[in-house]
Amino acid sequence: MNPSKDHNNWITIGEVINLIRKPVALYTGQVVKNWHAKLCCLLKGRCANPIVCEKEKDYKKLCHSCNQWYQELAKWHRNRNKRQIKWRENCDTSKWPVDPWEVAKFFMPILGHNKGTVKDAGSTDLSSLLNVLEWMNDEIFFPDRRVDLDLIRKLRLGIRMPWAHAPNQELTDADLNNAFDTANKILADLDSVFSCNEVKKCIEDIKFVQTSGITNVVEAELDALNLLRDESIQEAQKLSAEKETERESPESWKWEKSSIVHREKFIKLLEYGKDHPEDIKEVNGVRVCCSEEFLIGMGVDGTRVYVGLGKDGCERAVKRLPRDACAGLAEQEKNVLNKLNTTKSNHVVSYWFLDEQSDKHYLFLILDLCEETLENFVGRSSLEDLVANAPGIIQQLLKGLADLHCDPVRILHRDLKPSNILRNVHDKWLLADFGISRILTGCASTHPSNQRGTEDWRAVESSYPSNGMTDGGKVRYKKESDIQVAGIVAFYIVTKGEHPFGEKPDRLRHLLDGKPVGLDTLKDPTLKDLLSWMLSHNSKDRPSAEEALKHPYLQPAKQKFEMLCKMGNQQEIKIGDVKSDVVRKLNSDPKDWRTLLVPDVLKYLSTDSSKGKTFRYKSSWTDCLRFIRNVKEHWHDRPRPRPAVFYLVGDPQEHFLDLFPNLPVEVHRIIRSCDWKERSDLKEYFM
Repeated sequence: MNPSKDHNNWITIGEVINLIRKPVALYTGQVVKNWHAKLCCLLKGRCANPIVCEKEKDYKKLCHSCNQWYQELAKWHRNRNKRQIKWRENCDTSKWPVDPWEVAKFFMPILGHNKGTVKDAGSTDLSSLLNVLEWMNDEIFFPDRRVDLDLIRKLRLGIRMPWAHAPNQELTDADLNNAFDTANKILADLDSVFSCNEVKKCIEDIKFVQTSGITNVVEAELDALNLLRDESIQEAQKLSAEKETERESPESWKWEKSSIVHREKFIKLLEYGKDHPEDIKEVNGVRVCCSEEFLIGMGVDGTRVYVGLGKDGCERAVKRLPRDACAGLAEQEKNVLNKLNTTKSNHVVSYWFLDEQSDKHYLFLILDLCEETLENFVGRSSLEDLVANAPGIIQQLLKGLADLHCDPVRILHRDLKPSNILRNVHDKWLLADFGISRILTGCASTHPSNQRGTEDWRAVESSYPSNGMTDGGKVRYKKESDIQVAGIVAFYIVTKGEHPFGEKPDRLRHLLDGKPVGLDTLKDPTLKDLLSWMLSHNSKDRPSAEEALKHPYLQPAKQKFEMLCKMGNQQEIKIGDVKSDVVRKLNSDPKDWRTLLVPDVLKYLSTDSSKGKTFRYKSSWTDCLRFIRNVKEHWHDRPRPRPAVFYLVGDPQEHFLDLFPNLPVEVHRIIRSCDWKERSDLKEYFM
């Protein structure tokens, strides 16, 4: 080792950090300013009591204006654990409506005594600037205006921090080359999204330093030492401000009891922490012991999931991933779970933090704790209970997919299966495990790739490279692929673990041939129609998640009855228009619907006694729809006293749905495949 040379490397990297701070500050300042202007249009009013709000630590007790600002800013912060956001230590809440940089401080680590001196981007150190860029959600940035998040983290964690903590102020040639490589990459990316003279000048300055070295070493060393002094002061202040995060004894651990299934494990964790405190690992304020007795889940590539207890007392799941095998999966899962699609969804597991620093062998992903997987639930439940619970579970599964698939960031799950669908303590079902998920970019509807996911839980287009639908040996993943797999999962639920494409070894052949042989075992025509639709061989014939949610199997009785009544009010139905394809299809069933009614009921419901008029309804199903519509519209107009037959019918909705249980799905099947579904009075039942 050459101390003189290694010290010069340290000085040079300090010069790089000094050079790059200015364009990063300009970019960050512009991003914050633009976003603040949008927030001001959304949030009206000023702080009602600045003196009180300045000292208040509970955001719920802030004035109405400050509380609104807090709620909005917290929504856009990547850290899902809002207790870890240092807003109180950093911000003057009363200035949020008028000062963009007070908003920026919301995304910084504790500023300590620097709180008052950090007034704009120019007075903010590089580390805090990078924290702002890192913790702001992607959607804050204009489309294609975000500097690469990985480069931001690499600059902060891989360059600035090692430089600030370098032993003896010495760094190797490899450290220097890494610093130049990262600086050049982040400046090139910055130039593509925020081109200005300062960025271009910095690119030239870095290039000069890289090729020619530092012209004035003494001056550069002085700058580096001053920078190091500032960094050291800031680090000391942060450590002082975060004293409360020091390890407490297990006796003082908070625990907000929630889970029923995992309660014994938490009791054991508290006891174990007393006897073996050295085995308790702390991951971003969550205590965990990576021992078999605290294990709650296992995945591929050595992934393990353990119970974890946050310092706030909240129960968490801590997913441990081998660094070498799963670094990309962990980063992808974190990125997807930070998108607005997932953070706002009630049916996607909540992400809290990804720890990439505390362990050289493993990464740790902190998630909301759930009670069990769908696989466990199906295994322990009776078929009768599964059939009863299936509509609710399938509906929540589709709602989760609808959230993933919606614009502007369309996400493909690509690994739906019963072990990746979780039930929380409130009996909500959540989609989980986004390690191989992908985001569709631009106008793309398909993501071609090598085959991923799990055998038996892939759509037909994602199952076989040589099935005539692929390019370059790759399979295809689409939103519709998730839908077909959701159909496979739904069948798994209602049959207690069966597969719609039959048993092995014929299962793959049936899938590729488009033969869901298992559907013939279903007795419920409505359920069979939904699953047949979702399992369609051609992806174009499958519904979107939103469309599937409109299917009669997943709709309440009121919605199904209203659809029948609205159908009965269509002009073609009124006149029995034989030229209409819909009318012809509805009337293709020769069965006389009138034979299903008690004759006295049919006569009573066909008569308008106030006008002394009897309507003659034909045997066609279009007349049935018209009949249902007329009864519903005039039910409460019938004169008193009402005869016994009136009370025999009781509620028209319940009466007709019991009488014609398959009519809603037959109507739905015909209408969803034609343009009637786009009519203004029918649209809500189909799209």
